[in-house]
Amino acid sequence: MSRSSWLTWCQATRAGYFAESGPLSAEFLGREPRTVADRFAEAA
Repeated sequence: MSRSSWLTWCQATRAGYFAESGPLSAEFLGREPRTVADRFAEAA
């Protein structure tokens, strides 16, 4: 991945583009998507 591409991903993340999942995520995964908070709670 080029440096400019990496920067674009970081900027998109900061802008909130990946903050929520769409309805197709659950269909694709076969379950509801988990948040980072869910993953931390499972690990504790």
